[in-house]
Order: sequence, then structure tokens, then C-alpha cells
Amino acid sequence: MWAALAVSGVLLGTISAGWTPSPRVIAAQGLMPVFSLVGCVAAIRAMIKRDAGAVLLGSWVLVGSLWHLGPAMLAESAPRWVAGAPQIRVHSINLNRNNPDVAPAFAAARKSNADVVILLEYVSRFDSELKASGLLDRYPTMVRDSHTDTDVLLTNLPVVRTEVAHAGGRPYPIAAVMAGGREVTVAGVHPQSPYQFSTLSRWTENTSGIATALQGAESAIAVGDFNSTLWNRPFRELLDAGFVDASEYLGEGLVRTWGPRPVGPLGNLDLLGIDHAISKGALVPLHFATSYVHGSDHRSISATFAVRPVTSSWSARIVRANGSCFLSQAPPGVFG
Repeated sequence: MWAALAVSGVLLGTISAGWTPSPRVIAAQGLMPVFSLVGCVAAIRAMIKRDAGAVLLGSWVLVGSLWHLGPAMLAESAPRWVAGAPQIRVHSINLNRNNPDVAPAFAAARKSNADVVILLEYVSRFDSELKASGLLDRYPTMVRDSHTDTDVLLTNLPVVRTEVAHAGGRPYPIAAVMAGGREVTVAGVHPQSPYQFSTLSRWTENTSGIATALQGAESAIAVGDFNSTLWNRPFRELLDAGFVDASEYLGEGLVRTWGPRPVGPLGNLDLLGIDHAISKGALVPLHFATSYVHGSDHRSISATFAVRPVTSSWSARIVRANGSCFLSQAPPGVFG
């Protein structure tokens, strides 16, 4: 009982303090729902036994668990304007650069009917299968760093501009597209994995670079493999900067998207929720889902967002000045 309470209490302390000192602590923070469940059971046992010290520690575990898990499990109320609003759908797949057969993943991307598709861990040897898949016919715009094997963005929406932004030491394919009459910037993201001590600083820098890459966009979506869970400090800093996580907004924040590849007859053992779709600006998450990807240790994610309609750039307003009335022009989007 005491061991369960101590481990859960310390883990909640590292999350509250934003402390990510080692890969093991970072992974344990991602497993916080499991540790919290064990800690809460131990806390209830302590209350039954009336062990004063254990009750005190158990109270911290119960309150801390509710504080950190509550937002992930409780859906937000969507604003009224989302009813009938235009939508944009994104789909992200971590292909696994060592995948011997990516054709099923490309077929799944076609069936997703997404407006924007992100292909992570894409390498040049996948080129022939990509061409054969028909994805390039459905998605005529491709954003890719032609000099390196990296991530790819595909879209069939009208494009304002594209770029591969290098922010925080990582390249991010970006496309500014038109959706519902509004410009929406979409980025495919894949920060460094914090799998060893030497990668922790790059993990933090890459993740903060996402906000930097999208800082000039009024409405934006970043989707992909963040290599962070909801309870890791670099990801929480993105949310503190104004981004909204689709799964958390919809009360589905406990979803898991990554785990060791085939574990017996069960297939992948999904342990951590490190694939996300986050947004800011005139966007509201409507739907979030995951699905199996052949040959990958990640599940694909799909997210749909409502796009707040843009009103006419000429908005009639009656303005009184010196007793007279006249019509004034409002800048585009002021009343959107």
C-alpha cells in the first residue's frame, strides 16, 4: 500500500512540477492513468484502515489524479456556431521507416477521405509504392524536403502557400490551405523521441519549435507523432501557449496510440498516447479517432475540426459621428 502511494505521489509531483529528468520518468508520466488507478485503490485501502499517514498521502494522490486526469476525460462544450460550419479533416500515419510493406498504410490514407494527409517517417524507398497507391492523384499538392528522408504533407485543398519550416532544429512540412473561406495552416510534426538522455534537449527544442513554426498563423493545426503525452511538460507548454488538443477537448484524452510491435496474438500493445492533433484560432475539434497501421508501432489518427465561417469583408455598421450616419468598412474576419 505504502509503495503504491509513494510511487503515485512522486509521479504526480513530477508532473505538477513539470520535471522531466530522464526517459524513464517521461515514460512513467505517460502511464500516469495506470499509476493513478493503482494509487487511488491504495488510498481507499488506507482510508478503510484509518492509517493517518497513508490517508494524508492518499488524499494527495486522489486530488492530484483528478486534477490531471479530469480534463482528459471530460468533454468541452462546443460553441453554437459549429452546427453546420465548414469542416477540415486531417489524417496522420507514422509509417515506420523500416516497414517492409507500406501499401496497406497508403490504402488506409486514401480511405480516410481526409483533406490533409501526413506521412511520418517517410523514406525515398517508399516513392514507388506512393505513386502506385493513387494518393498523388487524389492529393495533388505535396510538401516535402527533397534533400532528406523526412515527413510528407499531402492535400487536395486550395493552397495559399507551402514550406518546409525549420524550427527548433526540426523540419516541419507546412501548407496554408483554404477551408470554409478561411486560411488554415496545417503542419506535420514529429519531434525527436526522448528515448535516451542525449536526446532530451532536442526533444524539448523540437516540441517548442512547433509553436515557433506556426506563430504567424491565425488558425492552425499541428498533427503527428509528438513523442509526448498530455502529461509531459513540453507538450503542456504548447497547450499553455493557446493550442487545444483534439482528444482532450473531446474527453478522449486517455487514448493510446503507441506501443511495442506485435505482442503475441494481441498485436501491438498500445501503451502511450503520443500522437496528437492540436489546433488554435477559429477551429473547434469535432471528432478524433485512431486505427491500426500495418507494419507500424503507431496507430494512425484522424481529426475533424469545425472552421468558423468568415463573414463578408464588407460588414455594414451604422456609425454615428457628429449626428450623422454612414456605413463603414470592417476588415475581413472582424465579425467572423
